[in-house]
Amino acid sequence: MTAPADPTSQTDADDGVETASLDAEHGLSLLVHRGPEASLRTIWDLGRHVLGGHLRPDATVAAVRSAPIRVQAGAGLDGTVRVIQILVPSDRPVLTDLSMLVLPGRMGFGDAAADGWAAFGELPLEAMARALSDETGPVACLSQRDGESPLGSYSLFGSGRRLWASCYRPGDSYSTWDGSEFLSEPLEVGDPAPPEGDYDEFAAHGLQLLFPTALGLPPEQRLSLLPSLRQACRAGQRGAEAWMLVEDGRFVPPGQEATEDELAELTGSLWGGPDPQD
Repeated sequence: MTAPADPTSQTDADDGVETASLDAEHGLSLLVHRGPEASLRTIWDLGRHVLGGHLRPDATVAAVRSAPIRVQAGAGLDGTVRVIQILVPSDRPVLTDLSMLVLPGRMGFGDAAADGWAAFGELPLEAMARALSDETGPVACLSQRDGESPLGSYSLFGSGRRLWASCYRPGDSYSTWDGSEFLSEPLEVGDPAPPEGDYDEFAAHGLQLLFPTALGLPPEQRLSLLPSLRQACRAGQRGAEAWMLVEDGRFVPPGQEATEDELAELTGSLWGGPDPQD
């Protein structure tokens, strides 16, 4: 990938790749979008719309937005994306048990809400991705979990609709959604990987679908893409901005910047359901 055209406002997708890594136990899930920048107020409103009324009394949530990241050489702003990470504590849940009865219906799976919620890793962040796509251009939710229950998934949204989704659990299942139909194929240990590749290549495939032409990512960048995009949201990274959304289970007024100390306590991604390692 080429150097940013404007180093004051852009960064490369492979910046910081040597120090980026996934939290194997809790996984990583990111929102990636093209089109207009999502404002602080938009992210705050989306968070309140999706999570409001479903937070535990001790919940703490922050949002980090990256600078524009160039992922397609020679395409100018058309070849850039922005990344949004919703940060939560990694040692305790932030969502109530009752939220799991409501959130599946906001995922965009239609009549297959329960099956889609279960097959796609119980990702409430995808409900935010769906809502965000009404405000920006196309949005991808890219997720990966390592460890004993590995998972790779991507979902594409546009104009408030789920357009396509795919999720791979090695040795367990491969599920897809084509905009109208949900399909799930059971897998056994040793079965070949799906067309997108192994679970740790899914993020690269999902990012590719945001663009009309191939990105041409080499294998090493495909495998490191998700932690590299996460690195662009780290405190202190060029152009990254961080705000608190929730403290003690309540939404704070929009505009409250998150300090480095506060962000250091929030190392988990917004992930629903029970921890698969428990």
